[in-house]
Amino acid sequence: MDDQIIISINREHGSLGHEVAVRLADSLGYDLYDRDILTQLAEDSNMSPDALHAFKKYDEKRRRPFVSRSVNGYTNSLEDIITEKVHDYERKLAESGKNFVLVGRCGNEVLKDEPGLISVYIYADEDKKVKHIMKSRNKDEKEARREIKSVDKHRRDYYEHYTGKEWKDFRNYDLVLNSSKLGLDGTVEIIKNFVALKKYHMNGEFPDQD
Repeated sequence: MDDQIIISINREHGSLGHEVAVRLADSLGYDLYDRDILTQLAEDSNMSPDALHAFKKYDEKRRRPFVSRSVNGYTNSLEDIITEKVHDYERKLAESGKNFVLVGRCGNEVLKDEPGLISVYIYADEDKKVKHIMKSRNKDEKEARREIKSVDKHRRDYYEHYTGKEWKDFRNYDLVLNSSKLGLDGTVEIIKNFVALKKYHMNGEFPDQD
């Protein structure tokens, strides 16, 4: 569809990236694909509950080189298999013509050829991320800092392994936003304004906005 919009959001842990995605999708009336993307994929492909439970363990993680191998294009890596299925599902969603918000999972690279793609990277000041994780996950400061470092390492490793690009290279994104400076509502509004500009350049007119 000529007016399809796909918003791909990559985010640092604790940066309110997920909260931004939820509020953005709700405000625009778009579908949201985030942590539950495997559940939706499983429903579409009649995957068993046991298989879904196993898949979630390896979601958004890169392959482990010492326990995986590929032969003639086939791999025994569950991480690779799940990633391929998720990325194929992302392409299927894009082919459907629907508007949606996609969080993580290399969306900006997998769907880079889609004309309506808007790629966003959300980060935040370290102290703000720590305070958010402490409050939302009931952790002390040391635990929060450790969690942020660990989660971001997994996200970076996953992204860079499956795209060959640097996760924090801001040239890979259309918008790079510091949610600490903008707040949740401000971050959402800037992305919505960018959507309006994108639609203008695609169709020559601004869409109606709330």
